[in-house]
Amino acid sequence: MTKETKTIKELKKVNHKLKHQYDLLQIRLSALQYKNEDLKNQITNLENVIEIKDKYFFMIWALGYDYDGYNTPENLKRLIDELVDYANYGRLNDDKHVKELIGDDK
Repeated sequence: MTKETKTIKELKKVNHKLKHQYDLLQIRLSALQYKNEDLKNQITNLENVIEIKDKYFFMIWALGYDYDGYNTPENLKRLIDELVDYANYGRLNDDKHVKELIGDDK
């Protein structure tokens, strides 16, 4: 076997190893891209949750701030019930009710 033939065989082995390493890197890259997309989706979901909760906190604040005219016990009981409902909707991240109540189209 000539020196050139040996070199060619060694180069083929190295090429095969490099191809294998390249394939493994491609697989790892795909996995990282998938994880990156998953993280982006999780962040978007968390942002939505925070936004919904913020809107309910605002509505609770607005009711507590501007409750003039609720002087009778019945009206105050309704006010408390409404505050409790908003708090519960916020806990559940219920975007349906917040959209209905403030006319949010998001």
